[in-house]
Amino acid sequence: MSWQDFRIHKRLNLTSDIVEEVYATIAEIDGVKNSWQITGRLLPHTLERLTRNVIVTSTGSSNRIEGNRLTDSEVENLYKH
Repeated sequence: MSWQDFRIHKRLNLTSDIVEEVYATIAEIDGVKNSWQITGRLLPHTLERLTRNVIVTSTGSSNRIEGNRLTDSEVENLYKH
């Protein structure tokens, strides 16, 4: 089996839209990482935004594993209240 068979979209059978979203998220993370390396620390609003994103996506994913059908947007709305 070639290494190309191990690419994420083949292993997980993802649609092209999801693959693009994953790559965009990775690019955003890389941009934050690079800015952090440049400044030596994260700005408070960036850290707050990243923390909120991690909480929302982690909670949404965990709930979907358990069978809940809430989207990340719906989880974020609950998190805000």
